[in-house]
Amino acid sequence: MEIRALAEQVLFGERLEDKLLRPATLSDARPGAAIRRPDAPGRPTGLAPVRRARIPFPTEAQLDDDAVRGAVLHRFANHELMAIELMALALLRFPDAPRAFRRGIVGALFEEQEHFSLYLERMQALGCALGEVPSSPMFWDMLSPMSDPQDYVVGMSLTFEQANLDFARHYRGVFARVGDRATADVLNRVYEDEIGHVKLGLVWFRRWKDDAADDWSAWSGALPDRLQPSRARGIGFDVEGRRRAGFDEDFIRRLRVFRQSKGRVPALHRFNPTAEIELAGRTPPKVARRLTRDLETLPMFVCARDDAVLVSRPPRPAFLEPLARAGFVLPEFVTADEVEGRRFSAVEPWAATVRGLALDGAQLEQARAPTPAALFGKEWSAAQLAECGPTLPLPVDPRHVGVACADRAAVAAQVGRLRAAGFDAIVAKASLSTAGGGIRRLHGMPSEMAYNTVAGSAPAMGSSSDPAGSRGSSKWLDRWLSAGPIIVEPWLDRVLDLGIQLTVRGPDDVRIDGITRNLVDTRGRHRGILLTPLATGLPVALRIFLMSRPVQATLRAVGDTIGRALAAAGHRGPAAIDALVHRGGDGYGLKPLVEVNPRCSMGRIALNLRKRVARGCVAAWLQLPAAQAPTAAAFESRGRPPLITGGVLPTSDAHGARFATTLFVAANLDGLRAQLAPYLDDDGPVDPALRPEPITCPSAP
Repeated sequence: MEIRALAEQVLFGERLEDKLLRPATLSDARPGAAIRRPDAPGRPTGLAPVRRARIPFPTEAQLDDDAVRGAVLHRFANHELMAIELMALALLRFPDAPRAFRRGIVGALFEEQEHFSLYLERMQALGCALGEVPSSPMFWDMLSPMSDPQDYVVGMSLTFEQANLDFARHYRGVFARVGDRATADVLNRVYEDEIGHVKLGLVWFRRWKDDAADDWSAWSGALPDRLQPSRARGIGFDVEGRRRAGFDEDFIRRLRVFRQSKGRVPALHRFNPTAEIELAGRTPPKVARRLTRDLETLPMFVCARDDAVLVSRPPRPAFLEPLARAGFVLPEFVTADEVEGRRFSAVEPWAATVRGLALDGAQLEQARAPTPAALFGKEWSAAQLAECGPTLPLPVDPRHVGVACADRAAVAAQVGRLRAAGFDAIVAKASLSTAGGGIRRLHGMPSEMAYNTVAGSAPAMGSSSDPAGSRGSSKWLDRWLSAGPIIVEPWLDRVLDLGIQLTVRGPDDVRIDGITRNLVDTRGRHRGILLTPLATGLPVALRIFLMSRPVQATLRAVGDTIGRALAAAGHRGPAAIDALVHRGGDGYGLKPLVEVNPRCSMGRIALNLRKRVARGCVAAWLQLPAAQAPTAAAFESRGRPPLITGGVLPTSDAHGARFATTLFVAANLDGLRAQLAPYLDDDGPVDPALRPEPITCPSAP
């Protein structure tokens, strides 16, 4: 029998026997002329493909039912039948292809017929008749427009059959776990044959591609618009099967980390942590611009599935691959050039300023209103605390509320009042600053402060973060006063830093997503997050205070009150409230609002990182100088999707960077302290769980 006759009967036949025809001998002496693409294959009655709403795939628990397993096997059989027909189409569309290639397709077609028959036998044994489950035309729509043999191997062998390595391996395990060993054996046969099919396509693809192009670039570049590289992945990711098929490590790594939306219009996320500096009318300094570039991939941890992140350069696969192994669903990464003409549902910046929301060249389905600039200022935070503080379950000492000062005289006057009240340590904060920047500790007696600051001579001011001394602090004060008010308040004897993470959807729709343990150093700078239950590792008295009903009620009340105030002022989206526990008198006190951050925050990322840490383990997420940060992942995990049980995972790429972030995971707190010991310098962070004796500041009354 001629290969052409076989292909015609398989493709256009309307009986099941036609689809499963397998002659004893074959010849390719008369391949004939190429045919035009038909609208659809011939099908037996009741098996014609139909376009319909997608039916959800059953869960593993539902596969205990014979009828459900039978329906699943019918879907697998439908896929095999479509593959048989597409292979027949390739034989008829490309009669001039190399004879060895055509015989390879025939061999794969025969194996697909066997797979179909095995699925049919198993589904009938489970009580499912052929035709009960509709067949989708999706594969036909995607692959039948192929115009040359390379299109076939790119779409069929290297995309859909490659994805079936993952699906077949996954469901082999699923059916084995529910006790259906016979079906698991069928899926193992399918899996082994599929490796050969992929290998066949890869061999021919390498013969036809440009020798100068690597496999990944050539394959991803040859995919038609209707197909994306993500179609070549299934459930899980079978590295060993791909190695056996002949893929190199670079291709495997790139495919594993590639993400692009399969249909949903993605939102575009961007990292703009210098929003407060820009709102103050200042140009972000070089160090801030470097931090933005080094950490620009961080929005990947707050993206929805299939979203995109705007980056200045594509992240290295070597950095992304361990994150994929750890169970993180990675987004698509796009550069400014690649957003030109692209459709996005919206722009989701770190901070929703006018500049953060701007995106030239992209087509947006919805525009988001920017957060009013005033909400980023610390005077707004101080005003909110002054208003709600007296009404909270645990009322706030009014002396702890910051006062906005518009000039040097006002700063000196407020310092004098606080000195008179007995506060030895006072802090000045620039209204528009972030992550511990724009902060100075003030020292000296009130009379000296008033005289020196007003007179303009070298003031009796200093700060552990001001190595230039008092003259540097004087210049700092002038510089920040020119940008807006400075907030002056007591520097409390801080023992614990907290973050209340909010989502603000409207005045009556505020959600408290969680409370984080923030790691802040002795200079007030953010250093990381402790990913543990809130009271982990605390001294007994502090734990009792923190988890007491008045403190917990106060934190919730502040979250709800501030969330509503943000909504009323025009903010929508994520927000965070910094809070702290301090020593006061004979015990502890709570300052439930240090400042409000109407934007995404490191704490929000930490909440999502914590989801990938195994129950019972403890973790910390640190921001480190890249020169000190671990550059390679070394972690252990369990389960599917995996949960990290220990080790180190870089969450930004330290290669060639100045700043980096790293996730540390351990089985217990002692193990975590040992991991973090090389990274905890004398400046902090201040947290009792990480230091035997917390660093203290001069006490406040």
